[in-house]
Amino acid sequence: MSIVIVGAGQAGGWVAQTLRDSGFKGAITLIGDEPHAPYERPPLSKGLLNGREAAPTYVIDENTLHEQDINFVRSTNVASIDRGARSVTCQDGSTYFYNKLVLTTGGRPRPLPFSM
Repeated sequence: MSIVIVGAGQAGGWVAQTLRDSGFKGAITLIGDEPHAPYERPPLSKGLLNGREAAPTYVIDENTLHEQDINFVRSTNVASIDRGARSVTCQDGSTYFYNKLVLTTGGRPRPLPFSM
């Protein structure tokens, strides 16, 4: 059994960690467009920017990813999903096959087409 998680942000990191904590022994591939491990994204504040508040903490750090045998594919985007073949293909051409796919790509607010 293999699971591919698309989106290595806070949600993706928690999915990978929870799978291992729950005893899942299969292959886990975590794919994200950022160069670093998943971290908690607190609300942005001036305290964080000027160094008065601590930097975000990692949901799952590099050592834990390695120790828990989670394949972390960083700095890449998924270009396509082939549901029939149960695969995802990244922009660099690499392909990952899955039994289960988890999408944790987040979202952005969409402006409404009217004004008040």
